[in-house]
Amino acid sequence: MRHQSLIRLAIVALALLAALLPQGSPARSQDVFHLLKDLDTSTSADARHATEAITMGGATYFATSDGYRKCELWRTDGTASGTAVVMDFTDYLHYRVFQMIPAVDRFYFLTESFEYDTFLWVSDGTTEGTHIVLDSETGQPLSDFLLYYGGDPDKTSGNPFTIIGNQLFIASNFGTIWKTDGTTAGTTKLPLNTGINSLINSNGTLYIVDHTENLWTSDGTAAGTQKLSQIMIRDWYSSDYFSPHATFANKLYYLQQPTNTDLTELWATDGTPAGTKKVADLNSSNQYATIAADDNGIWISTNFNDTILWTSDGTAAGTVPITTLPANMNRDLAFLEGKLYFILSSAEGIDLWASGGTAGSTAKVATLSATLQDTQLRQVGSKLIMCGLTTVECWASDGTAAGTTAITSAGTRLKLPIAAQLGSALIAPAGGTNARGLIWKSDGTAAGTAAITSITLGVGALTHEAQRVNGATYFVSNGQEIWKSDGTTAGTTLQSELSAKIPSGARFKQLLSVNGKLIIVTSTAFLASDGTAAGTVVFKEATDSYSYEVFDHRLLISDGASSLWASDGTAAGTILLPTDGGTIGDLTRYGAQMLFTTVKDEVKTLWTTNGTAAGTTALTELSSTAATRFTVQGSGIFWIAPTNNHIELWTYNAQERKPQQITDIVPAITVQYIKVLLAGKSLIMLVQSNAELEIWKSDGTDTGTAKIRSMQLALGEEISAGDLVFFMGKDTAHGNELWRTDGTVEGTFMVKDINPGPTSSYPDFFHAVGSTIYFCAYTPATGVELWRSNGTTAGTALYADIAPGPYSSNVRPDIGNFGTELWVQAATPQYGNEPYIVNINVGDERLYLPIVTMP
Repeated sequence: MRHQSLIRLAIVALALLAALLPQGSPARSQDVFHLLKDLDTSTSADARHATEAITMGGATYFATSDGYRKCELWRTDGTASGTAVVMDFTDYLHYRVFQMIPAVDRFYFLTESFEYDTFLWVSDGTTEGTHIVLDSETGQPLSDFLLYYGGDPDKTSGNPFTIIGNQLFIASNFGTIWKTDGTTAGTTKLPLNTGINSLINSNGTLYIVDHTENLWTSDGTAAGTQKLSQIMIRDWYSSDYFSPHATFANKLYYLQQPTNTDLTELWATDGTPAGTKKVADLNSSNQYATIAADDNGIWISTNFNDTILWTSDGTAAGTVPITTLPANMNRDLAFLEGKLYFILSSAEGIDLWASGGTAGSTAKVATLSATLQDTQLRQVGSKLIMCGLTTVECWASDGTAAGTTAITSAGTRLKLPIAAQLGSALIAPAGGTNARGLIWKSDGTAAGTAAITSITLGVGALTHEAQRVNGATYFVSNGQEIWKSDGTTAGTTLQSELSAKIPSGARFKQLLSVNGKLIIVTSTAFLASDGTAAGTVVFKEATDSYSYEVFDHRLLISDGASSLWASDGTAAGTILLPTDGGTIGDLTRYGAQMLFTTVKDEVKTLWTTNGTAAGTTALTELSSTAATRFTVQGSGIFWIAPTNNHIELWTYNAQERKPQQITDIVPAITVQYIKVLLAGKSLIMLVQSNAELEIWKSDGTDTGTAKIRSMQLALGEEISAGDLVFFMGKDTAHGNELWRTDGTVEGTFMVKDINPGPTSSYPDFFHAVGSTIYFCAYTPATGVELWRSNGTTAGTALYADIAPGPYSSNVRPDIGNFGTELWVQAATPQYGNEPYIVNINVGDERLYLPIVTMP
């Protein structure tokens, strides 16, 4: 009985304990992860602006950029509440979204990266349905072989992309054509190689223009690809890809100019060689021409000495000049209620004209602003919208003089070539000094032309590494502002008097903690502080070339030349250490001592010091001045000496007081860079070439030194944590993901495919807390957020989605780690970039933190 009672009591106790443990619920979010303080409470207008827009499935999708490195994909229904982020592309992954191309129920676009390639994406308008397009044969992204010089898809110039149904056809740099429906299985290279310059969809038929100006048609097979004719092009608006063209009555009509003539010819094709023929001679001396078509026929303008407006029904007899116009015609043509509208520019002004197809119905509608230069024209609903390309102004017209008015003030223009129509409204990126807001909407009236949404952002403050001194945490933000914190918002205060102690003209570098003092390192001096202005003094002058390292309550300082000091943070306690006068380098912690090297008369010597003159001694001369990457494991000292693509591994033999070579490593790759880390008792060497990585391990013996693995190189961070080394690795199937090694073949593998498939999560900014690391990683659903890993798949998970949804907080766990507190910096639209505190003593539960509301 007593035994059963004890069991019941134990069960009840465990239940009570479980109830008291943190459950990871939103109610406890602020307990485990909270904003320390909004250091900079000022706000600014959003620097993001729309760069391109398309409409698909009843919504408009647009790309934004901050003009530097950040880009996003957005969706809008034309209202502020219906405007939201679809995907956030973090700055070091993709800095530009462009070439957005709508299909039936999906759209395509390209992204470009500073470090990687140009990628083709497909989206159904949701975060989950937005992904990189993969090649069905290799399973790899379609990347930088893509052409993206193409013209505006709304114009008549050639383009390396065209849509037929939901399928995108792509002309590549290698003269081939790719076809994709956005799925891996539906992404293939067509068996064609005609040297493509341009692709055209005319009424569902694919036309191809090759590098030698031949016109082809294709059904996507070699047998169904045939040459139609030679095209004679003469610099049509500086386009080398294809002459102006339009579709009418199931035929493609285009203009061409025979060699050595000034005559323009109208041609047509039905997609067969026999059906490809000249329609009519336009008998006009011509250099520039444009063509458009509506249900009533074909309209052509030819510009050279005279501007002549033509019309055609697709026959020679029905191709006739309408009238000679009094000024040069701009390239854009638009239709409204059965009439053709166009812009004429002359020294006298900028005029909107219309034509009903006869000379009598061709007349000026209205005179526009004289400053409306290089006017672009677009029909939207029952209105025409006109904006200057080089001047910042927009007008609209209903086709009458009275109904032609300015719709934006000077300083704002809508970018018509990259705008989209949503119902009877235009959704457009805007430019100019007064163009505030992400994207604009216009119904063709001044009252109905405005930014859909204007977002005010927190400015934020970049925070440097923090130090905890005598129970208080100090950090620097906004350049040179020193702050002090007890971990609460109220207890986080700006220390203006301390900041004022930084010497005039000096640049802040770092905070250190030495012997119970706060050390402020600047480009001109080292200062020590007890936390008061009176107790903050310069104890050592410096220059930007100085290096330093903290050890055993002291600071070792090198001037980058031949002088070395040890300091306790006071002027009196800063002493010059004796050396041989050689150039000092390789400051390395060695228990309670420091290692350093000198190079004098082409001899490199290894030294040790305890921070006193008597305790500073030369250990041994080294075999080579190439000795580098000094690493301490227990009481052992190891280094490498790379020479002629060999890597000599050395150690210091303390008994014989001389260096001893362990082994000579010969990588199979051309060595560009070597990193040395510790995984428990093993040395891990990451040997890099331009494109490959070899992982080597050593237990300090020749037989215990071996290559573990070869793989593709991923340019990223690495870190030691307990018995593991974590790094960003890369392979074909998974892209750039989190990897680990324990120094064995079986213990070296990808930890988790965080962003599943060949697309990458790009883990970065590693911070070790014991054997666990915290880092940032990317997924489309969360953007770049805080993750943690213990080196197992199950133990690797999202830790906090600080900026909820696809928006990235770009969290960096790099401020400091103090017991159970991990200090990080993260960005949200509400606050900007600010410091947060993470309670890392919360078990393994996954935490979702509704800290901010996205715009």
